[in-house]
Amino acid sequence: MAKEIDLDDLMVGLEVKRGIGRVSHVGRLIEIVKGRPDAHRVAASLEDYERWLLWAHEYEREHGKGSLLDREHPVYVAAAKQVEKIKAAMAERGNVPRSIG
Repeated sequence: MAKEIDLDDLMVGLEVKRGIGRVSHVGRLIEIVKGRPDAHRVAASLEDYERWLLWAHEYEREHGKGSLLDREHPVYVAAAKQVEKIKAAMAERGNVPRSIG
């Protein structure tokens, strides 16, 4: 059985995903946190994230899906580099990555 992710770590993840502008990821993380028995500990923060998510959906309706994504955010840049390394390693082995990143 998989170990449950610490609530504080999930909240850090929410902040990072919001900072990057990953709207759908924020929505999924909110649902994960809300489904936890200890979600009451972060109720005020969740309300803030839910307000941001409503605004973000409206913004993306107006400006296009992915328009909030900050491709220059340090976390995004680091993740993109890791994805490229993985793709290169897979290509060296003759594997064609399906959809990474």
